[in-house]
Amino acid sequence: VESRTRALTDVPPPEPGPLTFSAGESARYQVRWTNGPIDLPAADASISVAAGQSSEPFRFLVEAKTAPWVSRFYEANVSLETTATTRLLPIAYHEVIDEGRRRIDRRVEFDFAGHEVRIASGGATISLPLGLEARDPLTALFYIRTQPLSKGARFALPITDIGRRLSLDISVA
Repeated sequence: VESRTRALTDVPPPEPGPLTFSAGESARYQVRWTNGPIDLPAADASISVAAGQSSEPFRFLVEAKTAPWVSRFYEANVSLETTATTRLLPIAYHEVIDEGRRRIDRRVEFDFAGHEVRIASGGATISLPLGLEARDPLTALFYIRTQPLSKGARFALPITDIGRRLSLDISVA
């Protein structure tokens, strides 16, 4: 009931603008450890856009892995994937995080008609309220890239991060 009521009162973000990305695009990042006297590469990460199916036109992927020297005390191998509609609304999100002995395998399905997000992890599934036009962090990143970010532009973007409802306030100085 709360989710349906909020869907009637929530202010939707602006419509997505023209796409500024295409299938095959990728960006690679080197994460650096710069605490104290240390300045070393600690992990590598990539964000990419893959071709999706006709019912799921976009697939956004993130891959990250700790550097060998960091893996001696903390190992992480991360894979995130979101499928999204042409309006950059998430359909499904899947994350696999291997941290040595611990493994997280979580799936999230977005039901905008039913105003809920379903999270499956460790054999259990829970449903939580889904805000109007809420995006996961990956679709939010690509959605923001479609907006005309001119000086003075300001809007709020509802986010759901594994069911946590957040609002990302965007303002351009």
